Amino acid sequence: MRRNVFLQIAFGLVTGLVFAGFTPRVQGGEPQIEQARNFENAKSPAGPSATKGIAFRNSDVAPRSPGDQDLGEQWMLKFKEKERPFSLFADFAGYATNNVALTENGTKRDQFLVGQIAASYQPKITANLLAEFTFRQAFFRYNHFDQLDFDSQNAGGGLSYLAPNLWNLTFFGRYNYNRVLDAIHEDEILTNHTLTAGFQKSFVLSRAHYLYAGYASQFGFADPIAAQRDEHGAYAGYHVNLTRTFQGDFFYRIAVFDYAKGGRVDLNETINGSFQYYFTKWLYAYTSASLIINNSNKNLLDYNAFNGAVGLSANFKF
Repeated sequence: MRRNVFLQIAFGLVTGLVFAGFTPRVQGGEPQIEQARNFENAKSPAGPSATKGIAFRNSDVAPRSPGDQDLGEQWMLKFKEKERPFSLFADFAGYATNNVALTENGTKRDQFLVGQIAASYQPKITANLLAEFTFRQAFFRYNHFDQLDFDSQNAGGGLSYLAPNLWNLTFFGRYNYNRVLDAIHEDEILTNHTLTAGFQKSFVLSRAHYLYAGYASQFGFADPIAAQRDEHGAYAGYHVNLTRTFQGDFFYRIAVFDYAKGGRVDLNETINGSFQYYFTKWLYAYTSASLIINNSNKNLLDYNAFNGAVGLSANFKF
């Protein structure tokens, strides 16, 4: 009888741990850290804190910026319109993932909501030099694994320069500060300072579509040190205007993540596709899908994750 009672208690504890209080972890910190970084990388081929610079000075497409995926595409009219360097942005999206904890085995499905607000200032210093300063607050709320809820704050700025004498390459550099907080207890999970530098080449195929490719290196200074890493990656992307109000974006990024502790080195690939429908110049709906493939020299840290999303964004420029 005592043995049966003991087994029932043990089974109850294990079941509760797995299905109620389970908090999956990945090496280098909480899964929130990895999810926050993947969220940024899936929106910008050059990385979360890289700027794409003045890519299309002589075309109908305005300079690409680090907020393009978040803050919407920018377009130039044939007449010279008044510059509007300030942007206010709000976004709300629902996501579904097949690997909420980013683990190799025992993957769990879940859904989560992401809300974002941002403010950006992008003054043009010269014809070829663009500055950018952005603050962004994001909220991640999970359906089943609500113990993973977290908030992410980003603040930073940078410069991008179009070099006409160097094959119209755009060179960029940026500083970013990221702070990740546990949403339940408001404990600080991560603080990360990053310096990013790189270059990009754009290929305008017509007024309706263009290609771009580039390289970026990001150097991180994180607390805790286990989460600190440098990123070195190449990327390529494609943008198409299917109609005046319907657009598509596709990109691929491959990067090496070199961690500061434990000898960990990852080869990370991100494939992303999205479509946007503009109701007005400032309001659009979108759907996106991304596949993340992470291969580490620490076999237990390998994982694949697929995320799909539907969202609504508003971007006001003035």
